[in-house]
Amino acid sequence: MLLLLDTQPGDEIIMPSYTFVSTANAFVRVPVFVDIREDTLNIDERLIEVAITPRTKAIAPVHHAGISCDMDAIMSITKRHHLKVVEDAAQVLCHLRALPKKSPFNDLLFTMI
Repeated sequence: MLLLLDTQPGDEIIMPSYTFVSTANAFVRVPVFVDIREDTLNIDERLIEVAITPRTKAIAPVHHAGISCDMDAIMSITKRHHLKVVEDAAQVLCHLRALPKKSPFNDLLFTMI
């Protein structure tokens, strides 16, 4: 993923604080953890913008336990800040079936199945 995102040492990837370690390890850069929503256990999209710095390259939302993140809100943030989106969809297979082959929500979509 480093090559696809053109990340450099010191670049930051925003991700939820509640995720499996492989999400952070997949980027091997500086993870910036954002707290989660109590109702979905997904990244709290209301807290993402305050975590963005000039070093931020991407947001990695992790869809947890079959519940999709608020991708409309996340995509709005990424467009305003010119960031990439890499979705970890390992736990949301139903979401994947509903998406077209090229999701309008992301730059990269991966699962760890």
